[in-house]
Order: sequence, then structure tokens, then C-alpha cells
Amino acid sequence: MALVIGHTSNADLDVKAPGIDLLQIGGSKTWGLEGRHWFGDHLGAGLAWSQQQTGLRIGTATGEADLFDMAISRLHGTVSYRLGGHDARFRPFAEAGVGAAFLSAEDLEDESKLSWSLGAGFDRSASDRISLTLRARWVATQLDDDGADRCDPFGFCQGSMSQFQVLGGVVLRF
Repeated sequence: MALVIGHTSNADLDVKAPGIDLLQIGGSKTWGLEGRHWFGDHLGAGLAWSQQQTGLRIGTATGEADLFDMAISRLHGTVSYRLGGHDARFRPFAEAGVGAAFLSAEDLEDESKLSWSLGAGFDRSASDRISLTLRARWVATQLDDDGADRCDPFGFCQGSMSQFQVLGGVVLRF
């Protein structure tokens, strides 16, 4: 079980209206919980949940403003492959995940979207039961509104959005 905290980057969104120069989901602090079971020394599977408190930002030639605050929660099933032997204190890994992104904001209907991720990182053992972890991952969310006639608040008139996460934390082994 890992408790992680870090930062998720901005997600630039397609600008479809004249006079709008900027439309983006802001970058912000992210935290989460991750659990993984290792099937031997190298292959593992698990669940990763993260929460990002952010907002939708709009900009014109005269200034920028936040339209509304929102949260993005993600739940992914993951597959991981790590290098190094069982007794190695430094273990690099690569991971891939797929699941859902849950977008919510006050006074707007919540939406669930398909989401996936690719990442890499390393665990550094401090003892038999505790490790430190550092990871980076690219996360994409399928918005499904690329060809929509009318855009809903979480569709943003485009097919998908991408963000980048950098997370660090503590891993507890049971």
C-alpha cells in the first residue's frame, strides 16, 4: 500500500470560440492511494486511486479567470513490471493502467470518463516493510465530445485530454 502526493499538470483544451485565447484545467496538487500485488520478482497488478482539486480557467486578450472549481478522481487497474532482484534496495518499474476518471463540480452533473495511463518510477527500500517511491505518469481521459453539436461542461468539445503527474510517497508492505 502506498500513500502518494505530488502535482498534476495543466490540461490545455481546444478553444472553439472567437476571442478565447486560453481554456485549460489547471495544474494542482494531487494525492492518492495505490495497492499492488507482486506475482514473483517482476510482474505485479494493482489499483491506483488519485484525487486532484483543480478548476477550469478561461483567458482572453484582456485577462484570465476561473470559471468553476472541479475535482478529478481517477481509479485505474494497473499492471507493473519492475527490474532488479528480490533483495535489491533500488527497484525501477514501468506501469500501465486503465480505468475511469470521475469529474465533479458544484452545481454540475458528475461525469465518468474512460481513462488510461503510462508511467515509470522507482521504489527505494528503507527497511523490509517500508520503501520510498517516486513516479511519473502520463494520464489521458477520453472526453468523447469531439464531434458533439453541443458541448457539456465536462466534454470540453474535444475527444480527449492529457495530463502529466509526478508523485512521491511511502510504501508500506504487509
